[in-house]
Amino acid sequence: MPIMTPLADLLEVQRQTAVLAYQFGDGITNLILPSYSILIGALGLARVPFGKWFRFALPLVGILTIVGLILVTIAELIKVGPF
Repeated sequence: MPIMTPLADLLEVQRQTAVLAYQFGDGITNLILPSYSILIGALGLARVPFGKWFRFALPLVGILTIVGLILVTIAELIKVGPF
């Protein structure tokens, strides 16, 4: 996260928008990353194979990514705040 502030300043994007993009990316990728221990634990308890979950979740990840892109674009266009 500390790299987001200079990166946002370099790209002339609001810092709040950069944090929002980071949060969207982190949350969406946690749905399909096999290294996310909570996901793997929950799939193990539910006895759902990761491959089956991945095929199920991939369309959802695509939809959420598009929605996130739209919301981040709107957040940057409205430029709310004193920054």
